Amino acid sequence: MERVELLGIIIEASPTIAISAFAVEFRKAVEGMLVLCNAHLLCHRHGELVCLAALPERTMYLHASHHSPGVRFADARVRIVETLHKAVVDMDALDPAPVATTAALGRFLCHAHKRAEALGERLSSRVLVLKLGDDIPSQYNTMMNCIFAAQRHGITIDSCVLSPQTSILMKQATQLTRGVYLHVAQRTGFEDLPVYLLSAFAASPSCRKHLRLPLVDEIDFRAACFCHKPPRILDRGWVCAICLSVYCDDHTKCACFEGPPAS
Repeated sequence: MERVELLGIIIEASPTIAISAFAVEFRKAVEGMLVLCNAHLLCHRHGELVCLAALPERTMYLHASHHSPGVRFADARVRIVETLHKAVVDMDALDPAPVATTAALGRFLCHAHKRAEALGERLSSRVLVLKLGDDIPSQYNTMMNCIFAAQRHGITIDSCVLSPQTSILMKQATQLTRGVYLHVAQRTGFEDLPVYLLSAFAASPSCRKHLRLPLVDEIDFRAACFCHKPPRILDRGWVCAICLSVYCDDHTKCACFEGPPAS
């Protein structure tokens, strides 16, 4: 039987990203996400989609084709835009809460696991993270757990970073799961963002060996500290004996579970 190609797309949305000077990047990211979704369904007869929004301290399903059988993507596209727009409008512009990117990634992995139980080896899953903000140090452990879970189940993690700073976490995720990492740092590149997304991420992992895709030139696997934003990369530091959080210097309390870290 024909394989089922499951594509997940996670887009970050916060007051800083969607409302401030990053509004142009956010609109282009939404446009590129919709173009990639449409291309995926056109290329794969049995293709499935899961679109998630990573919001401040919560996640939201924008669309899941498995939950909406028979719904045309043209109709789903309108609902995706309306749902995301409402979520952005309802945000508190002064809310400093971090975007729940790793929670959205974990939610997709749970969805993919449920579909794998139903379809077995027929399912091929991958997820693209559209990252518009900087790395959040406190999400390092959660991200690594998601990476290991994706490795175990053969799920590819791709990443398109649209913030000025490169993402250490996303570089590690794509490297360890054999995904594609693309960093679009210049504003001039956002006009052609849909083209970049189609060129780098439209092909399924089984077809990528025949293509010349972007390669990550440098990957730093050193630990990132939890006490600075953006995080500092450490050769040596203080590690919590309970949750393995890393700090630049000795802390009386761990920020994750409020206990004393051990060196």
